[in-house]
Amino acid sequence: MAKIEENAGLAGYGVCRFCGQVKYLEHPMPTQEQADEYATKSCGCEPAKAVRRRQSEAETIQDLFAECPLTVLDLLQQVVDLLREGLLASGTSIKLEENITAKFKVKDGAVIITRSEKHQHQTSI
Repeated sequence: MAKIEENAGLAGYGVCRFCGQVKYLEHPMPTQEQADEYATKSCGCEPAKAVRRRQSEAETIQDLFAECPLTVLDLLQQVVDLLREGLLASGTSIKLEENITAKFKVKDGAVIITRSEKHQHQTSI
């Protein structure tokens, strides 16, 4: 077994929390916890990929619906999860405000979320 080097108290390797794969780091991290988090985020195992995908989805939802409260953002993430698992049908939509709707569909295994805004301009003369 190779000797694991420590660099002046810095963690030179990390361990994926899902599969236990050891990743040697080019740049040591200040703590072992940070090194393990880095190794998990860069691991190619399926659970690590799923976590990265979910984080990316959460960021996308946050970007699309930034004005919504955290509880609504959590609900939208749960809808994405249920669609991915096949527990909801494609074509689901949720009316968030009077003129804003979140629309969901599944295409080629990917969940597509759309922000739909209805703008009407009316003038009385």
